Amino acid sequence: MAFRLKVIVKMFVSETSSLPGDADNLHRRRAMVMSLRPCVVGSFRNLEITLMFRTRRQKEASMPRLTPITERSQVSPEGVAEFDLVIGSRGRINAPQSMIMYSPKIGSLSTALNDQLRSNMSKHDYEIASLVAASEFHIPFVWSAHSVLALDVGVSPEVIEAIRSGGDLSACSGREQVIIEVGRQLVTDRALSDETFASARAELGEQLLIETLMTIGYYIMMGMVLNGCAMEQANVGVATELRGR
Repeated sequence: MAFRLKVIVKMFVSETSSLPGDADNLHRRRAMVMSLRPCVVGSFRNLEITLMFRTRRQKEASMPRLTPITERSQVSPEGVAEFDLVIGSRGRINAPQSMIMYSPKIGSLSTALNDQLRSNMSKHDYEIASLVAASEFHIPFVWSAHSVLALDVGVSPEVIEAIRSGGDLSACSGREQVIIEVGRQLVTDRALSDETFASARAELGEQLLIETLMTIGYYIMMGMVLNGCAMEQANVGVATELRGR
């Protein structure tokens, strides 16, 4: 079932990602979602995973509170070198970086930190950490982007839903449970119990434990910027909306 959902998500992203945001294509996207929904939702009796999309909505669209910096010409001469470092790493300026580039040095340093965390961690562990940060700190933009990336690296839909709902973790592996519980405790309680720390240390080792904490913290930092600047969600995501706070 997970493989089937993954294929459906990839097909949906491929079919819709290049469509302009005009009215005709908006109707087409809606029709595609409605045609896929029974297949996806009906496949998981107790799982409320649905496909959703974000597009340029004529009446609902909102701009972030600051003008996104995505072009070299928008940066002061002192910040051009930092802008070029980010472009060299990512090939473009993404949504969080378009806000952080108001402080170009911080933009390049935060990108370098993220690049190193991605390099050190497995893609699976990294996406679990990013999702638990997005869910627990309530960062819709990060959730809508990384729920798709998580599927692509093999995180199951059941695990994604467990993270989103804040509920039972029986569908998760022991390693996934450790990472999720670390994120939940730190965001909710602002502390980590001795028992959870010991479990994480035993499962991950000391270096990866610190890198997991840093990844969760990195996305909370991004959430401060994204939520504070009212950045819209990414265009395509999977799963229902984040639970209310």
